Amino acid sequence: MPMRFRTIVLTAALLGTALLAGCTSAPSSRATHAEAAPAESWDAFLLPTPYATIVVQPYYAAPFEPGPDVMEVLAAAMTQMTPKPVRLAEPIQLHVPRVVGKEWTTEELDAVMRAASPLDFGEYGLSDEAILEVYYLDGFGPGRSVGLEVDGRTFIFGVGIADLPPAARFEKERRTLVHEFGHAIGLVNCGIPMVTAREDVNQPCHSVARYSVMRQATVAFDQDPVEVNALNWQFDEDDIADVRTYQASFA
Repeated sequence: MPMRFRTIVLTAALLGTALLAGCTSAPSSRATHAEAAPAESWDAFLLPTPYATIVVQPYYAAPFEPGPDVMEVLAAAMTQMTPKPVRLAEPIQLHVPRVVGKEWTTEELDAVMRAASPLDFGEYGLSDEAILEVYYLDGFGPGRSVGLEVDGRTFIFGVGIADLPPAARFEKERRTLVHEFGHAIGLVNCGIPMVTAREDVNQPCHSVARYSVMRQATVAFDQDPVEVNALNWQFDEDDIADVRTYQASFA
């Protein structure tokens, strides 16, 4: 059945207004939030309370939008790590001023999130649902990145992905999505402890393990052969062990 889309218009003027807000706190009365909300995104996604389920909420700015089936792949990867059911929400379209080849700044991404999200920074869910927000934006991320995680929200950028042939795009898109979710749950010494040390000393929060999705993307795509990159879009046994040990410490 066809997807239904909700639209959020983020004009140049609104984007500028949001940028002027900087890091000031947005009103906390926009929605009903769970009591005893977790202080970190990894607790919201990994621990059984206070959120009973996880909703994946995609946002996109045309022409870059989620490819076929990649959200289902992300949801499947998430269920490796969390006991919560994962539900996919309908994509919400963002109308943002488009500049071809744009490199987004962290302040501009802050503005997009503040305009689109029902959550304040430091909040990770509504009622009994944790929310993983996934933003698809044209251009590059800061530092010409293709993916980014900010306070439990994930970003994927179109340059280097959108124009790839379908099979190559699917491969890179799914890897980027799963990788950024790995950051949102604090993997590789960036939130939850490591059972087995493997953090790349040159790339903090990234794994040296060749077959982990948490391997730094530019290292993986530049140094590893195609057949390796076709396999390393999943969490490896060390990633899973870290999560299981962390969850067990709260049992």
